[in-house]
Amino acid sequence: MSLGLSECRPISDHRYLAAESPIWDDRRGCAFFVDIKGHLLCAHDPATGATRHWPVAEDIGFVALTTGEGLVLGLKSGLYLFDLQSRVMTRLPVLDVAEDERLNDGKVAPDGSLYFGTMALDAAAGRGRLFRLAADLSLELIDRDYGVPNGPAFTPDGALLHCDTSVNRIHQLCRDGDGWHRVKTLEIPGKYGHPDGIELDPAGNLWAGLWGGSGLLTIAASSGLMQHLPLPASYVTSLCPIGTDATTLLVTSARTPLLRGEPQRQPHDGAVFIARLESSWPARSCRFDVDW
Repeated sequence: MSLGLSECRPISDHRYLAAESPIWDDRRGCAFFVDIKGHLLCAHDPATGATRHWPVAEDIGFVALTTGEGLVLGLKSGLYLFDLQSRVMTRLPVLDVAEDERLNDGKVAPDGSLYFGTMALDAAAGRGRLFRLAADLSLELIDRDYGVPNGPAFTPDGALLHCDTSVNRIHQLCRDGDGWHRVKTLEIPGKYGHPDGIELDPAGNLWAGLWGGSGLLTIAASSGLMQHLPLPASYVTSLCPIGTDATTLLVTSARTPLLRGEPQRQPHDGAVFIARLESSWPARSCRFDVDW
């Protein structure tokens, strides 16, 4: 698979504070994403070019599809089931979040379970954790000692890839009879920026948004070769394939850093982009297998 982009453009003139967590919904024909600090759930229709926004009351770390009609939202205070039509939000009583913490980034695995991270509001080292939520709402602590947890991504053989953006590391975790264990850690050179949201393409190549790196990072499965794909935004947060043509990527970015407060560096900081892939990457819609 050719690891490249042939074109890239913003979906609109809107600039988000911290767009993140893009996912493709094949039923609705739209890509959902969130604006963490702008307190927005967003949906982009690539067929019409329209984007809808639903305000929420607090920081929103991710959105996930379900096998039902609702969505799961990872808000600052916990997990919620959200009905798009009625806008009714129901808290899932599975996790107590400390006042100085919030949820950050999450994704549904192919087996229908939900993986998500928590972190301190000041991104303090060691405070971040990674959880797995099953359909029966049983919650499992998978890993700890993160600064800023991001991802995850899932390999065909059941391994889990997860980022600690604050220290430029991507961990590979595997499960055995004793639980989850880190079996490999990939160090990303600081010259690229900080790895944020990640995905695996059909050939097993790793793609990562680069916080402070003005682009995407690709890591070839066969050789480990790293390649920087430049984009006109300083703080690229995540990506996912969308649509039905298997050649379209949605890429999110942030307008300013969340902690350090530097001024905007590029006109497209905070934009959400549509990019064209040079090779086929079919979009998938993994759904949280609700059982309540």
